[in-house]
Amino acid sequence: MKIKRVEPTLPFNEFFDSRTIRNSTTGPAVPVIDLVLHSSSRDVVWRIYGHNSSMVNVKKNVMSKIRTSIVIGGHQLEDNLLEFDLASSS
Repeated sequence: MKIKRVEPTLPFNEFFDSRTIRNSTTGPAVPVIDLVLHSSSRDVVWRIYGHNSSMVNVKKNVMSKIRTSIVIGGHQLEDNLLEFDLASSS
C-alpha cells in the first residue's frame, strides 16, 4: 500500500489522501483489526475491516486513522450483530 499522508489537524494526528486508498468489496482496503476473545472451550475472533475499520472520512478526499484507547463504538458495530449469552456467563 502506498497511502499518501496529508497535513494533520487536531484532534487527530494521522490523515491520509483517500484517493490513494484502494476500495474493496468491504470498503477501504486498510489493515484488518482482529479482536480475539479467549474462552476455555474456543477462541472467538471478531474481525473489523473495510468500512468498520479505524479509518474514517473526515472531509472530501481525506481519511483519518483514529488513534485513541480501544473503544468499540457505533462505527465498528455498524452492520454487526452481537449476541451475549448471559445464562452461561460466570
